[in-house]
Amino acid sequence: MRFISSLALGLALLFVHNANAAAVDLQERQVDCSQYGEFEPYTGPCETTNCGARGRNCDAEGFSGCVGFPNVQCPLKGCACTNF
Repeated sequence: MRFISSLALGLALLFVHNANAAAVDLQERQVDCSQYGEFEPYTGPCETTNCGARGRNCDAEGFSGCVGFPNVQCPLKGCACTNF
């Protein structure tokens, strides 16, 4: 009986949490690329096995991937190995 009442309470709390989460209005943010200044956009490799101007092999160096910076929604300054 205790299990059933705990289960009922847990389901009620989950329902209330989901109802509140659905009420949150999400706003899409526009990225302000001007904050990164003026620079020549990077057009080189940005792959896990050929990353950045030096062509690093992120896999061989123990990283999980290669990402562009400073922001993937703006013109890139370059690419770097990362674990994120």
